[in-house]
Amino acid sequence: MSRRWKMFVFTTALLAATLGPVTFASARTDDVKVLHLTSSIVESHFVDVAPTGDQPTVGDSFIFSEDLSIDGDKAGIDAGICTIARVAHGPVASQCVITAHLAKGDMTAQGITYEDRMRNVYAITGGTGRYRDAGGYVVARDVSENTSDITVYVSDLR
Repeated sequence: MSRRWKMFVFTTALLAATLGPVTFASARTDDVKVLHLTSSIVESHFVDVAPTGDQPTVGDSFIFSEDLSIDGDKAGIDAGICTIARVAHGPVASQCVITAHLAKGDMTAQGITYEDRMRNVYAITGGTGRYRDAGGYVVARDVSENTSDITVYVSDLR
């Protein structure tokens, strides 16, 4: 591919990435609701696929369930699975799919988790009940090995 063609593709992708969200955001009329949750792992299991050993390999999975709370009061539960998808070419990364069960419905999110980061961002992909048309994103910040602070920025609530 010629250098000029590469520059065109790069510039087009950059413009689409920059202007796309601006256009999308300006079309939205709903307010964004912010939820502050704390998650605590109550059950988990690591599945070590071949080749097994101390180091993670592509295909290894971490399955978990957590209690969710707001200001110390139970707000629901979530469950998820993260499958390791990148190891050899760093950073170690997993694809995660998570469903939270809250009082007014379920909310789903997914995204890439990086092993070496204390903070990860996931896209809200939908839900049920109040969250059936939900969009937005979730920011999870590790507090300890089993606890995270979660901030949910959700739009299109019913």
